[in-house]
Amino acid sequence: MPLTTLLVASLAALQPALTTCQNAATVNTQSVTGPNATAVLRVSAEDDHAKDTHLCLADYQLLITRSDGSRSAPVAVLSSDNDWGRNISVQLSGFSHDGKRILGIVREGGNIPVQQVFDYNTDDGTVRLFDLIKLVARRAPTKCLASAEILGTTESGTIVSRLSTGKHCTKSNRWLLNSVYGPLRLASKHTSILALYKPTNDRR
Repeated sequence: MPLTTLLVASLAALQPALTTCQNAATVNTQSVTGPNATAVLRVSAEDDHAKDTHLCLADYQLLITRSDGSRSAPVAVLSSDNDWGRNISVQLSGFSHDGKRILGIVREGGNIPVQQVFDYNTDDGTVRLFDLIKLVARRAPTKCLASAEILGTTESGTIVSRLSTGKHCTKSNRWLLNSVYGPLRLASKHTSILALYKPTNDRR
């Protein structure tokens, strides 16, 4: 079976977790497994308690459990303060092929939509964010909102994502995030993709 087909099949079960931003709203993604740990992406929401506003604060954290059962400190991925009741979607795509990075997607509705791909490096603890709305706006009309699916990485570590910017907008294609040639670049049909890590006992 072709590598790309295997990738899509393995990711199909990783559905996003959904909630709305309001007090005491908390939701976790499905857990994903790496070579030496498992991870969950959690979003917690509450009133931002700002004077004369009624906005909602959402905090996104990675919760990582090592193979020995110990847990690392929660990793702060992103915080946003925006419309009360806005829709929130969180998706944990998985560990990179070498198990050193954790990749996922955060989406929000509201007056200021959010669509961020995050890349957490387990070696140095850094989090990189890619604002897909801004990146795609340079290549498609602003009304076109990107949806993304992370397919894996190249051998050099660049994230490979399938982006679709909606009807009458840019076609769905594979894109490279943060390549040496720019923050968003169309991948060639010859681009080799390293699959996200998949445990040997995972038979999905």
